[in-house]
Formats: sequence, structure tokens, C-alpha cells
Amino acid sequence: MWSTQDTVKSTIANLKKFYRLSKEDYEEFTDTICANKEYWIDCCSEYNDGISEW
Repeated sequence: MWSTQDTVKSTIANLKKFYRLSKEDYEEFTDTICANKEYWIDCCSEYNDGISEW
């Protein structure tokens, strides 16, 4: 299993550091992350638990 809750969180942190965006775009980017973070983590958990087949 290569995807875990921690790797999802780590990927989010790396994306925030990687992209050079204007202040407005960065705020939209982080708002999107905040709005979807728990969903992405839940999807990862469901996949790892065999509940979801992606």
C-alpha cells in the first residue's frame, strides 16, 4: 500500500511549497485544499481498506 493518510497530507504540504502563485491564486489553491482534504484522506482510507476500487 503506497498511499496513506500521511502521504496525502505530505503531498498537500509539498504542493503548497512547490507552486509559485500570486496571492489571490494561492488563496484559491489553499481554499480548494482545505475544502477537499478530508475527502481525499477518506478516499485513501476507503481504498486501503478495500471499500473502494479506484
